[in-house]
Amino acid sequence: MRKFPSLFSTRRGVRIILTSTWIDKIPSSYRHLLIILIDVCSLVLAHYLAFYLRYEGNVPPAKMALMPKLLLTVVPLRLIFFVWFGLYRGFWRYAGIQDLMRIFRAVSLSSATIALVLRLLYGLTDLPRSVFVIDWALTIMLIGGSRFSLRALRALTPPSQNKNSKRVLIVGADDTAENLLHSILFQPREYQIIGLVSDRPDKQKMFIHGVPVLGTRHELAELVAKHDIQEIFIAMPFASASVFREIVAQCQTAKLRIKRVPAVKEILNGQVTVSQLREVQLEDLLGREPISLDFEKVEAFLQNQVVLVTGAGGSIGSELCRQIARFRPSLLVMLDQAENGLYRLDQDFIQSKSEVARALVIADVTDANRMQEIFARFQPHLVFHAAAHKHVPLMELNKKEAVKNNVLGTLVLARMACAFHAAKMVMISTDKAVNPTSVMGASKRLAEMLLQDMSRRNRTAFITVRFGNVLGSDGSVVPLFKEQILNGGPVTVTHPDIERYFMTIPEAVQLVLQAGAFGQGGEIFILDMGQPIKIVDLARNLITLSGYKPEDIGIQITGLRLGEKLYEELWTSEEKIQSTIYNKILMAQATTPRHELNGEIDQLVETAKNGTEEEVLKLLRELVPNYQAE
Repeated sequence: MRKFPSLFSTRRGVRIILTSTWIDKIPSSYRHLLIILIDVCSLVLAHYLAFYLRYEGNVPPAKMALMPKLLLTVVPLRLIFFVWFGLYRGFWRYAGIQDLMRIFRAVSLSSATIALVLRLLYGLTDLPRSVFVIDWALTIMLIGGSRFSLRALRALTPPSQNKNSKRVLIVGADDTAENLLHSILFQPREYQIIGLVSDRPDKQKMFIHGVPVLGTRHELAELVAKHDIQEIFIAMPFASASVFREIVAQCQTAKLRIKRVPAVKEILNGQVTVSQLREVQLEDLLGREPISLDFEKVEAFLQNQVVLVTGAGGSIGSELCRQIARFRPSLLVMLDQAENGLYRLDQDFIQSKSEVARALVIADVTDANRMQEIFARFQPHLVFHAAAHKHVPLMELNKKEAVKNNVLGTLVLARMACAFHAAKMVMISTDKAVNPTSVMGASKRLAEMLLQDMSRRNRTAFITVRFGNVLGSDGSVVPLFKEQILNGGPVTVTHPDIERYFMTIPEAVQLVLQAGAFGQGGEIFILDMGQPIKIVDLARNLITLSGYKPEDIGIQITGLRLGEKLYEELWTSEEKIQSTIYNKILMAQATTPRHELNGEIDQLVETAKNGTEEEVLKLLRELVPNYQAE
């Protein structure tokens, strides 16, 4: 037979007894029998003690002789109520307030039942009522105490420290931080919590679960260096982007990881655990409230409709397809010239077990015959035009291709939408179309003007959505920066003062869907994107979030690229900006000249096919007055 160490024999024995969760490790069937046996012993003890205390140690012989008979009623009835209230379905080491409340209710109801049974069935009316009260209190104490005993003993000696555990500071000292701290302290130690950080003066030098509050958020850099911190956990689900930016900025002098608890809406049961922590991302630093999507209006706009998305294999186009699919169109036609992105998108739909009907189409939007064939076959009710050449320096080297793809592609789609009576066509534009200095920007501005012109003369409603850079998109600097960091640096920035507006891919797509549902034709919708962000700050933040110091990776200034602007704008001085019923969504009134652009654009397209780049630039300057080519 295995011998268990005595509680008082050695220090090792004490540690084994205190840290053991031996009851929870016993097989379920045996564990339940053992717990019931412990409960029976507790009930017998409480019963005898109730008489002993009532009679101050001198229990009358008649009452003493009655006690075994009483136990035959008391114990079974108690156990029936214990089973009814689920007292045998939990683990003792996780016993909490809810378990104590179940014990209280089970004991209280069983005590009332016992008193009633003894009076009605056995006619025992001479038992002092105080015996029942004392027995009720002792039963709660013994049954509750047995269940909390292992948790209390476990708390006395938390799991031993792993020598490879990471030194962590938790930013926050409220209930969220307490939940996170508790989940870390009472499990095998992957992390060593050195302290907490709070801005509240009343919490300074206080302790939570034995862990001290070391200082304020403004002292974070000093605390990280002083205590050799390896990771930061931000336990502030309501934290604003400015708080995240401040924390990241203070951590740029150290090589560490920064993680955060989820936002409140992501914490389903109010409890926070280590597994819920995620890396702080650039999106957390943007500092802008997300768009509130008018779900009902968008659903009415998309549901049971045939929807065509061009550029469906790209970052914006693929997210458009995913979000459109949520609104149950009758058919989602996903069109792209490149097969790989379209294949990956379809695999995403397959793996997510999406039931939306979809068609995959490989085609070039500049091919009028192919587009006519596609429109005739699918008869799309709604068209989302995300296909475009977007890379500024590359388009400066391929000016004619920029015009053909961005202008001709838009013209072909617009004409097909009119010819096949599509209700709406929504085009995705860019802030680079405002006072453009690049061919890419000028071509997109001309596409905007084209759609405004056509919307005045056709039943199809043409709508433009204009926004800035999209984090994580194919043309964003973020993937480039991540690759450069992965390769050890340096991260290349074209100018120390260059700024850009940023938004997330889901935000961009929500704006497109909302604009499509709300627009009546001819509008240019713009997202209020807050303050622009310096690219050099973006680089520093991304390096820090990747667990490095900016000086370790390095930031190299390379000079502005072809067609690149130092600052971007969201609208021109001639455009009159209006608010809409949707928060954060603005609308620019049309400024297109009151004459048809189709003939002039046809001439530009023909020049792009057969003329020289100089001729293309000359026509672009004439058609886009604000275009200032370098």
